[in-house]
Amino acid sequence: MKHNLLLALAVTSAAVSASAFDGTIAQFNQTGFNKPFVFNNDESVTGAATFNATGTPVSFTFDNLFTGAYAVLNGTRDATMVMQATTSTKATTVAGHPDWLNQILDSGSLTFTSNTPVEGKSMLLKIAFEHAQIETHRKVGNIQAESYARFCYDDCTSITYTSDFIHFPAAGSESWDVAFTAMTPVPHIQANGLLADFAADGAGSVAYSDTFQVIPEPSTYAVLVGAAALGIAALRRRFSAQGA
Repeated sequence: MKHNLLLALAVTSAAVSASAFDGTIAQFNQTGFNKPFVFNNDESVTGAATFNATGTPVSFTFDNLFTGAYAVLNGTRDATMVMQATTSTKATTVAGHPDWLNQILDSGSLTFTSNTPVEGKSMLLKIAFEHAQIETHRKVGNIQAESYARFCYDDCTSITYTSDFIHFPAAGSESWDVAFTAMTPVPHIQANGLLADFAADGAGSVAYSDTFQVIPEPSTYAVLVGAAALGIAALRRRFSAQGA
């Protein structure tokens, strides 16, 4: 039985061996210019806000990470983006830059789902975060504003990646960035201390530095099970012959 177990473990580990990576693992761009990123200040005295993008069409691009049945994931795919974030942390100005405003997002997530499932799975990537920061740069006198949001790059207290196709170790180094454009109205701080309502377009990238494992596709599991079964049967015949 010990030999059977060792054989099964050896076959499985060969299929999910880790690969090293350091750089941009994925990129995304919204389809069209409909300002899907919406910051909504509830304007209460205590102050609370949401920052959402719901059911937004995007083009999502993985770096060349995959082989076999998952090779179709390399390159750009049509996907749907959902962002959900909340905050009650007050916005701040940047010393020496009165037109720069920072707004912390206490927690949230950003999920990309493939419009066409691959091997029955569709969640390309989910980013869960805490203590993310929106950095806005106002253009005084302009009805629009340019903004850059750097989420969880330097001071995020927690960030995790999950995917139907990739296993990311907990010790990995992650960061993601979104560049916002065409923000309306011009960003400013509301009476309750949070940013006022705004909407914006956006595109971003996802970085990762550590090893990762591509989750075997179902067809690979079938091969593994078959190979393990054949190996176990062969060992049983060998042990039976030795005991005869």
